Amino acid sequence: MDEQIDGRTEFKNRNTTRSELLSQIRQVYSDGGYILTCGNGGSATQANHLAQELIGRYNIERPPIKCLSLCSDPSIMSCISNDFGFGEVFARQAQAFADPKNILLCFTTSGCSQNIIRAIEVAESASMRAALITGKRKASTSSYSEAIIYRVAETCTRKIQEEHLVLIHDIVEDIEKCLFGFDYQKNGRGYTGEGR
Repeated sequence: MDEQIDGRTEFKNRNTTRSELLSQIRQVYSDGGYILTCGNGGSATQANHLAQELIGRYNIERPPIKCLSLCSDPSIMSCISNDFGFGEVFARQAQAFADPKNILLCFTTSGCSQNIIRAIEVAESASMRAALITGKRKASTSSYSEAIIYRVAETCTRKIQEEHLVLIHDIVEDIEKCLFGFDYQKNGRGYTGEGR
């Protein structure tokens, strides 16, 4: 059965809804954990965007929020790719930072990238929560069983990435509400700081 949330359809087949995904992320920060995030190409920029919004600033003045993008260090990525193959580029890093309190968020338009699948497998083996954030296309999920699967209701790469960007801002706003009590529904989304 499909569920409609905020005008978007969440297709349920071992999949989660937007509200359930946000609830899992809130629980991570309530437990003292943080987000690890990754993706390839345009999805790598989405992962970096999420990290910079949390560590830097989104809309309100507040302390930095811990988050680690596994796409942001070219020397680590080239080292792992050279020594172990590109399929291990995120898995090796996920293993280094694995903690049951954390969550791994993997952005992918196809849901089929082997380095993403390997990262989720490593997260699961370390009892760390993992989420595959993808589109409506059929994702390769047979090699892992516990990951959260969140699909936006799009098949076009452009549209998938646009919806992922909306989700990223929803994640940031939800974490800010959880940690600092700032409610964007009540206070609006106008930028309150300087420098951008």
